[in-house]
Amino acid sequence: MLVPSNDGLLPSAAILIWSRRTSDEAALIEDGGRTWSWRALATASAAVRRALPAVSGRRVAFSAPNGGGFLAILMGIWLAGGVPAPVSPRLPAPERARILESIDPVVTVASHELGLEVDVSLNIDHLAVLASADDADVTVPRVEPEAPGIVICTSGTTGVPKAVMQTQRAVWGLIDGVARHPVDPDSPRPPQGRPPMRVDSRPMVHSGAIYGLLSTLWRARPIVIMKRFDPVRYAELVREWDIETLNLVPTMVRMLLDAGAAVGQLSPPAKVATSGTAALPEAWRAEFEARFGVPVQISYGSTEVGTVALEPLADLLAGRRRPDSTGQVLSQVEVQIRDEGGHPLPLGEAGAIWVHGEAAPPQVIGGQLEADAGGWVDTGDLGYLDADRYLYIHGRTRELIIRGGLKMTPAEIEAALLEHPLVVEAVVAGAPDPRLGQVPVAWVRRPTTAGSGAASASDLQEFVRERLAAYKVPVAVHFVTEYPRTDNGKVRKADLLSQLASAE
Repeated sequence: MLVPSNDGLLPSAAILIWSRRTSDEAALIEDGGRTWSWRALATASAAVRRALPAVSGRRVAFSAPNGGGFLAILMGIWLAGGVPAPVSPRLPAPERARILESIDPVVTVASHELGLEVDVSLNIDHLAVLASADDADVTVPRVEPEAPGIVICTSGTTGVPKAVMQTQRAVWGLIDGVARHPVDPDSPRPPQGRPPMRVDSRPMVHSGAIYGLLSTLWRARPIVIMKRFDPVRYAELVREWDIETLNLVPTMVRMLLDAGAAVGQLSPPAKVATSGTAALPEAWRAEFEARFGVPVQISYGSTEVGTVALEPLADLLAGRRRPDSTGQVLSQVEVQIRDEGGHPLPLGEAGAIWVHGEAAPPQVIGGQLEADAGGWVDTGDLGYLDADRYLYIHGRTRELIIRGGLKMTPAEIEAALLEHPLVVEAVVAGAPDPRLGQVPVAWVRRPTTAGSGAASASDLQEFVRERLAAYKVPVAVHFVTEYPRTDNGKVRKADLLSQLASAE
């Protein structure tokens, strides 16, 4: 549990850069771009601070591509005492406008090459050389633990993204959760003089990428950043920098597999891969491990509550796996399984997953989060716990399909479809039905390689019927070559359902 200093306050996370402002060692390496030293990032952060109006305690929305500029703006806002709210630069204008409206920032900021209409446009290339005598007077703000710390938007896979505001305590607690050991905010490590520990291409606006970045900075190790994920280039960087831990999301796992022989080897140097943000199909994990010889460690969490469970590395490397588990609940997190009335259920019984931890409960700007008076948060997921605190996820509450009173989760139908050798990816959602309320519908991606064969919709329906109850068989199977996705690779099921409704 994070403990504030004797004054009852915490330093802003800007201390991760500012405390190392005299070091010329590498801190962030942009693939195809510049290498940022700790000194350059600190100088750029101070320049951002000077460019901002009075923002102390107020929300500042900003956009920048993956790279040092993004980090400099993030840290500059914290140096100014503001509350950073990163917004994806890839969003269509209407969706960007909706998100900004929900965040309600005091000022908007962007790197100038994006061409966005904002209050403050910054030339990232110049920021790192804008040294100023004023920088000597910069101090890292000390803040109340429960004061606003950062605003991060959810993926919006089932609808409109939510703007989630975490406290300053939660920011440090979430760094601690990723780092896997206690973090003392007032005692950041000096630069380690060691090579990069990870390559990351996840959009930096999302929680997993932000806290992965911050935890790497906490370790005082450099990080290699890609602007976008390319499987072949990613593998090249892994080999070039001797990266031992791969940080992937399920879509990246699939892309590495689909790229074929051009990817080459990942092991050595890779020893383990982590996968989060969405459920990784067991078939994909087995295929990845067989192809690359790298075991995949599963984790579970969300923007709202941070990392909740992680597959123990010792168990993973020793082959002691618990099929279908998303890992063991972290020591600093509490989990309860509750029934529809909110009452705790015994071990082994499935229900709604409620979480209590450093990051809970956050505030949803302009909306509400399901939480009780004790600070427990309803994750919106369904599952159960075993006696050893291993967590098993069955699906999401809001995705639960109720067909004529009979309940099912998309995940169990997707898993059945993925058992078919001619199904590469499967997505299931509940479509409205005038008689039954909802019915399951599937969207399937088949192999693109020549000679792989084919499977018809009726073939796949019969395949599911042999494995699940009849009411769980999709009423329709649609074949796709790609899915609508969020920035971090999650499928937008709401878009699939909208397309289906439009076609009818």
